Amino acid sequence: PSDKIKVDFVISNLGGDGAQRVVCTLANYLCEKNYSVRIITFRNGDKYPLNDKIERIRLHDKLIAFDGNLTRAAWHLFGFYRRKQNRPDVISSHIHTMGLITIPVSLYFGIKLVVSEHSNICQQGFDQKMDVMDYEVEQLNLNIRVGNLTNLQKIPYLNIDRLLIEKEY
Repeated sequence: PSDKIKVDFVISNLGGDGAQRVVCTLANYLCEKNYSVRIITFRNGDKYPLNDKIERIRLHDKLIAFDGNLTRAAWHLFGFYRRKQNRPDVISSHIHTMGLITIPVSLYFGIKLVVSEHSNICQQGFDQKMDVMDYEVEQLNLNIRVGNLTNLQKIPYLNIDRLLIEKEY
């Protein structure tokens, strides 16, 4: 057994958008810090360079029916984590739709979870999207608050290592 902290980044694809770039940057950073890192996707796309030590899990198989992004992700992620050896110490979920999937998955399998929303707060519909996330969290009686981290440049030092090894969130 490895002493490395196992982190899975879950995002629908690694196409050329900003959230995907952030995931690849964080994954490369943690890999350099000797974490065991995997990136799990459900659609094609690999635009950004990754450290060779990062494992790519492509759960891209189409479903026979109801093959939307959420259903495909839920079906494949539950199936993947059903095997205990596939479970990480932490799931880092990116973009709100993946949060809708990874919250129940992490609760069911007892995996720590960080949900990251990548949005423009000036975007039309942002408030409604956050209301959906807040509602899901409230209905599950979780002691967390889902929100959007803005003005990251104002934070002088963001200690991602400490965030991932904290025992309590």
